[in-house]
Amino acid sequence: MTRSDRGALNVQAVVLVALVALLAGAGFYVYMSAARDTAQAGADVVTGATSAANTVAVAADVQNLRLAVESAVVDSGGHLPTVAFAGGHYVVSNASGTAETVPAGVGVSAAGITGGTEEDYCVWVAAANGITMHTTHSGEPQVGGC
Repeated sequence: MTRSDRGALNVQAVVLVALVALLAGAGFYVYMSAARDTAQAGADVVTGATSAANTVAVAADVQNLRLAVESAVVDSGGHLPTVAFAGGHYVVSNASGTAETVPAGVGVSAAGITGGTEEDYCVWVAAANGITMHTTHSGEPQVGGC
């Protein structure tokens, strides 16, 4: 084998390694694209977020709404306010007619309050994907309605 033959083999080896690396990279890209598509298929169609992310968002909303209710109870001398959901906001109105607007998360479809006093009320928030959470005067958010 001559020197020129060894040089030709080195060039062939480099070309072969480059082709294998290119094919491996293309295969990795196809695999990752399929994994991304599968993950997106499992995402919520309303918000584009996964179900777990929607649960966290609804839990945060129910806590924010509870704080607005507590504030309205204090401002109105212990009377329970009304809660409505309109235009992407929660509207908390106390007995004197003063309303506080609280921004709602994306994908929320309804909200409300049940109970008769500041000690026995329950605030709930429902998302369009079916997740409903509630909380009480002193509780943490829980899955389900009141």
